[in-house]
Amino acid sequence: MGMDVFSMHVKGGNGQQIAKALRGAAEEEGAAFYTHAGAGPRGGWLSIYPSADTVEAIDLVELAQKFKAQHALLLWVHDSSVLMYFYLRGANLVDSFNSAPDYFGEADDFAMAAVGKPEKFADLVGEAGVARLRTLLAGRMINGEAVGGEVPDEETDRLKVIGEVFGLPAILTTFESLEAGERPAGLEVVDRIEMEAE
Repeated sequence: MGMDVFSMHVKGGNGQQIAKALRGAAEEEGAAFYTHAGAGPRGGWLSIYPSADTVEAIDLVELAQKFKAQHALLLWVHDSSVLMYFYLRGANLVDSFNSAPDYFGEADDFAMAAVGKPEKFADLVGEAGVARLRTLLAGRMINGEAVGGEVPDEETDRLKVIGEVFGLPAILTTFESLEAGERPAGLEVVDRIEMEAE
């Protein structure tokens, strides 16, 4: 079995509003998160690492919409075989990517259309970053065949490059690794948010 990684990265948001949304999810759904402010050499990112149970229990895109941040990037690798991202500006979903839209069965129109539009990130990563993302996201697996470009054996490899482009060095960090006491460089200080569901 491969690796599961889920993280949310927020920039240009109101810290109190984000904390309120996370606490609300924790209170209502029993969700659990680790957070780290200022992640990455470019700074300004708040990284959020939800537990595996939280990923299963709540719609994290809906949660990110409550942040109303300038930028919210949700990254998910399932079993090292599928990479997905959802990118929001404010409460609006403006881009998404799914490397294997039919991995979980017949793909719906949304999954098939989630091809990624790297130009949406131009103000965050510059022209060189957009070009790098365009090449990185070109390949997808559809009906077990590589389509559009190269597809890595491990989607965590593609995730590492996304981390480099966005300046998020602890991109393979998970709630569970933080819970076990691991602290990658630059992620020495984290906060934990968890409450019993009502």
